[in-house]
Amino acid sequence: MAQYTKKKVRRTIKLRGCSVLLLVFSSFLALLSSLFLRTYNISLNNELQSIQKDIEVLSVENDSLQIAIQALSARDRVMAIAEKNGLVSNQDNVITVRTVEGSNEAE
Repeated sequence: MAQYTKKKVRRTIKLRGCSVLLLVFSSFLALLSSLFLRTYNISLNNELQSIQKDIEVLSVENDSLQIAIQALSARDRVMAIAEKNGLVSNQDNVITVRTVEGSNEAE
């Protein structure tokens, strides 16, 4: 009977050893995955900041281009270029369309 008892003790020691090994391995995996996720999160934040910076630059560029469009499409400028190239406007055929600010409807 003493031998039978020793076998049980050995099994519990092996079971405890496996449990401890499994605990250490799972803790290592949890630490490793935590580090990976933090690194990935940091890289995503850097990419987000880069994209936001690009959006700001493009927004400023769009604003300046919009101002240039308004300056180039001024009626006086268009008429001066037309007269310079020999075009004459027939006042009977001229229709002026005005837009209300904030809408696309013509008056």
